[in-house]
Amino acid sequence: MRKAPAPTRFRSVASFLGLVTASVVCLCAGALVAVTYEGLPRLIFAAAGFSGYLFFFGHALRELALPRVLIERRPGPDGEVRGEPAPRKVTSAAGRNRDLGLAA
Repeated sequence: MRKAPAPTRFRSVASFLGLVTASVVCLCAGALVAVTYEGLPRLIFAAAGFSGYLFFFGHALRELALPRVLIERRPGPDGEVRGEPAPRKVTSAAGRNRDLGLAA
């Protein structure tokens, strides 16, 4: 596993904390509004609050300067690194038969 260099974009603590605060406010506001209704409106307000929470918290996580990690495949038992299998070529006759099978 190798670590890729972190992006060099300017990160602000204030924007991170603002986004985290906005996400928690959306979650709490959605929950508080949802309990005042019953039935379908309750589900709609709860889902809207939760989706707002996910949206703002996701953007807050993007503001963190976390290093990206590249995951490499393990070598084979003999130490050889195996590549991806080559895609098979489809002949025109086989392609026509497959199309007929899909149409049926």
